[in-house]
Amino acid sequence: MAINLIRQAPSGHGNLGDEAIVAATIEYLRLRLPEARFVGITLHPDDTRRRFGIEAFPIAGVSRPGYLVSGDLTAEALRVEAQFARDADRSHPSSPPTARGPSDRALTSVLKRAVKRVVPRDVLWIAVQELRHLRAARRLVQGVDLVVVAGGGQIDDMWGGTWGHPYALFKWASLARQAGRPLVIASVGFGTLRAPLSRWFARHALRVARYRSFRDEGSLRRMQQAGLAHEDPVLPDLAFGLDRRNLIARAQQSRVPGLVCVGPMVFLDPATWPIKDQTGHEAYLDRLASLAVGLVEAGRKVALISSDGPDRRTVAAVYDRISARVSPADLGRVSVPQTDSVDRFLVAVAGADVFVGSRLHGLLLSLLAGTPVLALAYDRKVDALMHAMDLGADCLGIGDFDPADAVARTLRLAADGDGKRAAIAARVREFSGRVQTQFDQLLT
Repeated sequence: MAINLIRQAPSGHGNLGDEAIVAATIEYLRLRLPEARFVGITLHPDDTRRRFGIEAFPIAGVSRPGYLVSGDLTAEALRVEAQFARDADRSHPSSPPTARGPSDRALTSVLKRAVKRVVPRDVLWIAVQELRHLRAARRLVQGVDLVVVAGGGQIDDMWGGTWGHPYALFKWASLARQAGRPLVIASVGFGTLRAPLSRWFARHALRVARYRSFRDEGSLRRMQQAGLAHEDPVLPDLAFGLDRRNLIARAQQSRVPGLVCVGPMVFLDPATWPIKDQTGHEAYLDRLASLAVGLVEAGRKVALISSDGPDRRTVAAVYDRISARVSPADLGRVSVPQTDSVDRFLVAVAGADVFVGSRLHGLLLSLLAGTPVLALAYDRKVDALMHAMDLGADCLGIGDFDPADAVARTLRLAADGDGKRAAIAARVREFSGRVQTQFDQLLT
């Protein structure tokens, strides 16, 4: 069985939530289909190949601001398409193409010259790239047996606008329908759909699906408000299906007493964030540095860690602020471990008393590791996760949290570690079981 695995973001640009979702999906489907072959449809095919050992293909033919495709339809991407297309030809033979005569070729040549005269060069380039991508993507879908849209922020036009992911999702759903291949959409989250055309693209894509589920109740209701009149199931994030019990158990055995992990993010950073606010970003960095300094002054060790590639720049900025405010001896209590993979991140947080952070999957992976968390929420989805885990009281707003209050809350979480860890572990087991059941449903 050949499976298209569609994932919007980074599967590509260092986002560990995407890595966790894809890894969980591949691992569980392989348990049920040991001979299955996967091709990832992502923004960064080379990274997807490296991380998961599967074939990969670009999700779009053209990059847009905030929706950057690494590479183009290179020879390697076309090789993947050709491989799966050969499978399609063997499984679904079609009539041979009709040969074109001299008059057809002459007419095509005239049309090409006419188009070049009236269409601006940049628009023509985009159109050609999109047509090339459509043709290769169509052949690719014809060579698979199942198309899976794997969880997370699939319903969103914040990054790249309407012609970013909403259009990409619409395109792949339409190709699956045209090819007669089943499409399943599992545990998706709703971000923003500001434009009417974005909502139209999303509605069409979801209506095509044989199976749909949403990551939280809010995502389902917002999609219904956008025009999808269905009562679909609400099931946990697919990352809860990741099985790293042995890795986590080993890391917990070597826990560092008094360690708190803090996860900065590029909140309001004009270089990266859709909302550009340098003043707000600087204020956030100052508050987070004050939180870390307060923990150090309380005798704790602090590890600054990231769960997304761009956040590493924010980690460095927070470290610089800390170093300007503490003695060299106290600065020795602040570390910056490498957490560029899910497993490295899990090892870091499993060895800590508490994780303080904002990224949805930074928090989720910490909970998967059994570590209490203090969330600094920047989005509805963070609040939804914390309330689903019965941890709503441990959630503050990223834009106005008081560092001294956050330090006090962190110390209380550390003091109540055993009780918190037991409750978290029970909830994670429940969510993991529900995700595993969903994977079975995807194949029926």
